[in-house]
Amino acid sequence: MQFFVLHENNRLLGFSNSAQGTIPADAILLSAEEHQNALIALSKGEEPYLDNGQLLFKSKIIPATERRLTACITIDNTAGQARARFATDSPFIEPEYELSYKEAVAFIEANYQGECPETVKAHAEAYSVTDQAAADEIKLMGDQWYNVLRAVRRIRLAGKRAVETAADDADFMAVAQPFIDQLNALQP
Repeated sequence: MQFFVLHENNRLLGFSNSAQGTIPADAILLSAEEHQNALIALSKGEEPYLDNGQLLFKSKIIPATERRLTACITIDNTAGQARARFATDSPFIEPEYELSYKEAVAFIEANYQGECPETVKAHAEAYSVTDQAAADEIKLMGDQWYNVLRAVRRIRLAGKRAVETAADDADFMAVAQPFIDQLNALQP
């Protein structure tokens, strides 16, 4: 099947293919690659135009507010991925970690006296360690997790602020990229 660009005096009218019947004599034949590139460009929202019988595309001008929002969403999503590398993105496990941390800290602050909290006891039994060692391990892991959260928050907010305060004609993804790189560099 062959694909064509229909035009009138270099003004684009549309596209057609050989299966659609008679093609005007002045229609412009597209190679398979040109047709594929045209489909990709159209799917990106680019606008087609003709220049001396050649099909070209120009990018639509996307408002600064949309480009800025896309960059901020990308920063937020990357921050979420960074957090997930250190814990989990499974629902309801994070509150379990927070509860375990809170109970371990309370047990430590009580000099490991009194009844061992259930979350600490579960850790001790699962890893065959003492209640005191379990509380210390939970606190150490929690401290590390909270330090990562602080770093993620600091980078995320600084990145979004940089995007929000950049000039409207800025490449917002370029502004966001150093912060995205910092978030991606956070590894367990």
